[in-house]
Amino acid sequence: MKSSFFKLLLSGTSVLLFFRCEVKDPAGDLYSAPEIIRIQTPRTVSLSDPDPEMIFVTVSDPQGIEDIADVSWFISQDQQAAMTDNGDQGDLIPGDGQFTGRFSASMFADTGAYVLRVTVRDRDGHQADGTSDTVRVVDMPPNDPPELLSADVPAEIQAQDLSAFALTVEARDAQGFGDIDCLELRIYPPLGSRPVFTDTVTNSETAAGETTGRMTFTLDLSDTLKSLGQHQIRFQAWDSAGSRSLPLVALFTVAGVNNAPVLSELSAPDLVNRQNMTPFRMSVRAIDAQGPGDIRRVYFNSIKPDGEPASGNPFLLRDDGGPVSGDAEAGDGVFSIVIQITPENALGTYVFTFFAEDFAGEISEPVEHLLTVTDEELD
Repeated sequence: MKSSFFKLLLSGTSVLLFFRCEVKDPAGDLYSAPEIIRIQTPRTVSLSDPDPEMIFVTVSDPQGIEDIADVSWFISQDQQAAMTDNGDQGDLIPGDGQFTGRFSASMFADTGAYVLRVTVRDRDGHQADGTSDTVRVVDMPPNDPPELLSADVPAEIQAQDLSAFALTVEARDAQGFGDIDCLELRIYPPLGSRPVFTDTVTNSETAAGETTGRMTFTLDLSDTLKSLGQHQIRFQAWDSAGSRSLPLVALFTVAGVNNAPVLSELSAPDLVNRQNMTPFRMSVRAIDAQGPGDIRRVYFNSIKPDGEPASGNPFLLRDDGGPVSGDAEAGDGVFSIVIQITPENALGTYVFTFFAEDFAGEISEPVEHLLTVTDEELD
């Protein structure tokens, strides 16, 4: 087995090699377990409806969405299925933390209220606290979900004009436009798979009559959108029965002058004894003129004493205030990582080069640090 050039500390004296291994996190489920943020199911399902119904579950994980191993729904032992976040089968954006599943009314033997439960498990077997929703099965003509026809979104908007971002969405509902309960929208930044803005706009039109109508509203995004470049906005409509439309996606560009992030206040030791195996923290401050929300990631690459790059490059630092990263305070602009040098590491000088990248793809000037690994006793 190849040895990694260092180890990542999880907590206490337990470590996790940068290559894959089976060491568990002794911090336990409190810091490691995934969390179910929201579950969305249709409130009413018709027995005569041949079309599949959609389930949407939004989850998070302290180690990132990529740590999620399984999201499943179930009603009984014979009525269950896995959900996906891969951009297919009704799921729109892969890796955004919203998992999508389907079920059919044909699985229900009779009318009544059924409890639909959701389970989430990560790669180490930690499970989220379970959550559920109630689906009412009725014997009546099926409800047609809303349909989004078009979205009037500015192709480009200047950053200084984001306080008045005007939008118009045209929608249709077979039961009448007033049957549309609300419109949900999510905005995704350039290069981002997770929304930076989510809102729900209530449809104020309740009068019977036309099946097609428009919803016009204005958003203040001046404190939300900090990245320049092309953004994606996703709309979905809900009706009074809990049925949801297919998504409608539009693109718009936030224009202006983008400045790359700047790194400062690097803190790291210069000399480490590999026999001591004492964990240590490295940290660096990242500042972005567009605001902290524009920083996509902070990381470093390592060059080993033999001149070869470390196989695990890049290594991410976090500003999450969590025990895994050793970060002191979440959101203070200081990004951290805790590592441990062991006797497996080669003697000599390692070159660590730190970078920060924003959502427009701009990368900071590098900050370099030399770390010497020795067997000599240190004062």
